[in-house]
Amino acid sequence: MREVHVFNCLFENEKDQELIYVFYEDTDGYIHYHYCDDGTQQIYTMTSRQLSNYKRVW
Repeated sequence: MREVHVFNCLFENEKDQELIYVFYEDTDGYIHYHYCDDGTQQIYTMTSRQLSNYKRVW
């Protein structure tokens, strides 16, 4: 899997009180991230449209 856009930054959703660390967007258009309060740091995926619900913090 190739990386298209590297983020390496924090995003937050104030409505849902979520803080996520976004790694990169792959060639299929999926964003790879993990929740900052998750001790296992499992990597999840979302679409760029879902990411638009988050605001970049850092």
